[in-house]
Amino acid sequence: MADHTIEYGIIYSKSNIGPNKYLLFPLDLVEGYQMGGTFLSDPIYKTADSKENISNSDFLVDNIFTYNDLLRHYEYDDIDFVKEYYLADAKDYFYYVEITPKEIIKRKLNMSLLSSLNPRETYEAQNKEAAVALNSDALSILLSIDDLDALRKEILRYQNLVSKFKNEEMKKGTTKIVVEQGHVVEIQTTRQCKNNQQVVTEPEEETIKEYTSDVSLKGLEKYIKERVFGHDEEIKIIAKTLLMNYRANAKYGTEPILILGPTGTGKTETIKAASEYLGIPFLEINTANLVPQGIKGTSIEDCLYSLLASCNYDMDKAERALIFFDEFDKIGESDLDIKSAVKEIMLKFFEGSTFLIDKPSDDYNFNTRMLNKVYAGAFQNLFDAKKNIGFGASPTITTLNRSRIYEDHYFGKELVTRIPHILTFNPLDRETQKRVILESKLSILLRKKERYEEEFHTSLVATDAYIEAVLTKLAASEKSMRDLNNIILDSLNQVEYALLANEGHTSEVILTDETVENPYKFTLK
Repeated sequence: MADHTIEYGIIYSKSNIGPNKYLLFPLDLVEGYQMGGTFLSDPIYKTADSKENISNSDFLVDNIFTYNDLLRHYEYDDIDFVKEYYLADAKDYFYYVEITPKEIIKRKLNMSLLSSLNPRETYEAQNKEAAVALNSDALSILLSIDDLDALRKEILRYQNLVSKFKNEEMKKGTTKIVVEQGHVVEIQTTRQCKNNQQVVTEPEEETIKEYTSDVSLKGLEKYIKERVFGHDEEIKIIAKTLLMNYRANAKYGTEPILILGPTGTGKTETIKAASEYLGIPFLEINTANLVPQGIKGTSIEDCLYSLLASCNYDMDKAERALIFFDEFDKIGESDLDIKSAVKEIMLKFFEGSTFLIDKPSDDYNFNTRMLNKVYAGAFQNLFDAKKNIGFGASPTITTLNRSRIYEDHYFGKELVTRIPHILTFNPLDRETQKRVILESKLSILLRKKERYEEEFHTSLVATDAYIEAVLTKLAASEKSMRDLNNIILDSLNQVEYALLANEGHTSEVILTDETVENPYKFTLK
């Protein structure tokens, strides 16, 4: 009987090619269990996910997958065959690893780049094109070939290797590979900085400069609070947690966050603002639509691939992104078997496991350990006014015991206890809603005022009566703050028509309470 809890990893030998730079070459498959930074097998190995392990170990284990992961990936139920096939796949690639003050940079490269390369050759990206530069020895060898077919074959070999390098450059961010006597002697890669400009990772001072930029707790907190109102204490915890995640390395990992609150209370905008300030990729996932891999629909692997593609196949950048799982409560409310399977996938995701992304062009091993993971949902039962705080009261939770989440059968205790930070975004009161309209940097009204001034040289005046009418309409329709912008935009339809029709002749537009119900009711000056 097969042990379905066992894990499989690839043993790599380490070769030092420079200060804090290594090549990892695949040797064999090993069975065991991962526990932290150790792979328990016979013998015991360290895993290639920490600076200390990589620096101090001659042999490392990486690309670790469970029994079920491998069977799903290869769609075959003979584990012995799958193990053999998995090892053969792994032996097609080696890894370039660089340890910087901030992180571990890891690049997966094809073994074919090392084959039969005797003269010194440099493959690099020049003006977004792949090229090979040959030294005088390599040119002398070419010129010494008398047979035209043999010369053509050698040139085609270079052409093929340039094509392979171009593929590596596109997916992995590799910009230069120097080969001498069949061995890689230098590799350079690119990374995305906060301003989205690429810099070569040489010298290491570039990494230090990025890490010691103006990112700060006060800066992050201020940036969010300029956009989202009414949740000051919750934002303090979110800012603190995400900044600690941003600064963490693989030794410490990241801590997930769960935000509970009705639609439109600012959950999504808070996390978007954080990702903008930190300069990290952001991916929003509708958790209700997730299905297990192999079933028609969107799987977590599909989402991770989409994230990787948006990062221009820079795996290091993608693995430090911020993923926001919206409508997280929906999978907890469902009794369908398919959603139970998604819950199991979420458990694996929480643990920071590696997900195998199988694509026709290549396979990708996406490690979720260092992702910023934020989950959010309405969790309507917890905000039910009659059930929780008395008939006639507003749907608000002032404090939340995490046991309520599994007592109300959203999720099991096993999943809930893996989330250290659970926060509540209560509905906004009327005064805070007013502040959102008049002060938030996300306010559509303020954006319109700025555009009218810039484009039409027209002042937009929103009277107090107009603001109160907008809020009254919002409350009367029982809509969320997410619908606020639509109410304001609807009221401006005829205003913008008039500005375009009378361009250059309008100095001021005045909005009143009548404008909200009848967009023709406004004053032009």
